[in-house]
Amino acid sequence: MDIFLCFKYCRHILKNTNIAKSQRDIVFVLDGSDDTRDSFKPMCQFVQRVVDKLNIGPSRDRVSVVQYSREPQVHFYLNTHATKQDIHNSIESLKHQGGSPLNTGRALDYTKKNMFVASSGSRILEGVPQVLVLVTGGRSQDDVRAPAAALKIDQIVTFSIGNQNADAIQLQAMSYTPGHTLTVPQFDDLQTIEQKLVSYVRRVPQQPRRLTTTTTGVMGYFSRMQNFVQTLVQKLNVAPNKDRVSVVQYSDDAAIEFLLNTYSSSDDVINYVKRLIHKGGRLRNKNGFPAMKEFVQRMVERLDITENRDRVSVVQYSRDAEVHFYLNTYTTKEDSLDGVRGLRRKGGRTLYTGAAIQYVRDNVFTASSGSRGLEGVPQILVLLSGGRSSDSVDAAASSLKELGVLTFGIGSRGSDSRELQRISYDTDFALTASDFSELPNVQEQLLASVQAVPIPVTPTSPTFTGMCMAEF
Repeated sequence: MDIFLCFKYCRHILKNTNIAKSQRDIVFVLDGSDDTRDSFKPMCQFVQRVVDKLNIGPSRDRVSVVQYSREPQVHFYLNTHATKQDIHNSIESLKHQGGSPLNTGRALDYTKKNMFVASSGSRILEGVPQVLVLVTGGRSQDDVRAPAAALKIDQIVTFSIGNQNADAIQLQAMSYTPGHTLTVPQFDDLQTIEQKLVSYVRRVPQQPRRLTTTTTGVMGYFSRMQNFVQTLVQKLNVAPNKDRVSVVQYSDDAAIEFLLNTYSSSDDVINYVKRLIHKGGRLRNKNGFPAMKEFVQRMVERLDITENRDRVSVVQYSRDAEVHFYLNTYTTKEDSLDGVRGLRRKGGRTLYTGAAIQYVRDNVFTASSGSRGLEGVPQILVLLSGGRSSDSVDAAASSLKELGVLTFGIGSRGSDSRELQRISYDTDFALTASDFSELPNVQEQLLASVQAVPIPVTPTSPTFTGMCMAEF
């Protein structure tokens, strides 16, 4: 055997906690493709009937609905509605999305990254059971196995429901276990499996509570990890032609302690492990990220954050985008600042700014995320980017402009100035600093521009600010 043993600087502590059995976070993912146009209403009615059998409440069961065809679309998040009646009304107003092809894999991946997260109302870190109910009426045109596997790793229990047009093999691959697959001849027959689904959902066990700690908190547990490794090695037969052992210590990057061919006896391995020194989890400062974070904090401090005035959202991106909190997550300045202070560098080498902008358009500038664009509230995006995008930004930037979003592009000397101008709502909205440490020099200019945006004349007319931070 060749055995690699890894120490992690930043850890997750698994701790049991008492959670009410009625607590579940349930996301319904509905097939809204062209093939389900005539059966979409029975699908929605099925969701309503299941909700009737749940114990809905902020501290009880929470429900969210996503519809998809080629692309997924959130109708409401887990923390959007707190009552059964509100959920009913929202489902009643659902419109069939339409479109092709059917990309179920993309929908599963999107749901994992955007719905089963704390900012969307998920209580996954508290050990509350996480349930995904997929209702699909066709064969997916993209890969479903990898996204399904990622859901299983996070202990998200997926139930796959299909009709006669769905692919049976795909349904089983997407389900948490084959037994979590349910089928009906037509979606008009969904009521025949309704009680079975509810029964299965109620039996989904709670997960251990997941708490994150700082690096200093890990040091007290490092000796326990060392003892574990020593005990394991003692049970092996370490020799050149028998078992070989290597040890790696890691956090944001990996550091090899010794290779598989370094030591040829158990005693040598154990002696080295005993002398291991905890390296800590301090992240390398690669792109101006502390400076960007500080800049966002200063901006938030200057805004009038309340539910009826300014609202702030923060997104970080590299290859893909990640929402740290939505426009309706926090309603006070202090809570917003706490959210910014808790930001951690995402990392990643490839920068897809075009995809990030499109993501913000589709997922942040929406009513369910707290946007008040339909009420005439100014929509503002502040983009901080330190490099040239690896994808095209033109289509996404144009779609934001069509939506009326005022985008300010802020870059450093590593940015593409022409790209920033194309991203910005107006060329005058493109700002640059020689280095992100110089961001304070453009702060006043940005604030003046934001405050100059015309707003409705009512005395309490609110404004909106969204911020998107690049990592590469």
